[in-house]
Amino acid sequence: MGSAEEVPEQVRFSPRLRWLLRALGMGPKRTGLVLTPYEVRVKAGGFQTTVPLDHIVAVSECPAPWWAQAGVHTDFRGRWIINGGPGRLVRLGLSPSVEARILGMRLPVRRLDVGLEDNAGFLARLSELRKSAGE
Repeated sequence: MGSAEEVPEQVRFSPRLRWLLRALGMGPKRTGLVLTPYEVRVKAGGFQTTVPLDHIVAVSECPAPWWAQAGVHTDFRGRWIINGGPGRLVRLGLSPSVEARILGMRLPVRRLDVGLEDNAGFLARLSELRKSAGE
């Protein structure tokens, strides 16, 4: 991590929840997203996954469900939410699914929603990378 082609993106953290998430091992230093010309890497506490850009088949912005306002959440059917507080999320639809690791387990990811500080900026950068790669 850290090359000129990698763009780190900050997960949005609510000031009210930051201390709790930090105590649970998911503070800002251990949570983030990195966009490269080839992939999106996401880490949040014990959760981590790498998504090749050619696996992203749909991109949108969406609201967070009421039950997933902060933390790492899944429905155990391939849908994941990573956020540090309430607010809109970036949604990545994946096909084929990718694998995530959380607490030593490997689980499928077919949809990944992430709450970022700059959703619009991330969506613009991702769109540009996908266009230049011919997606």
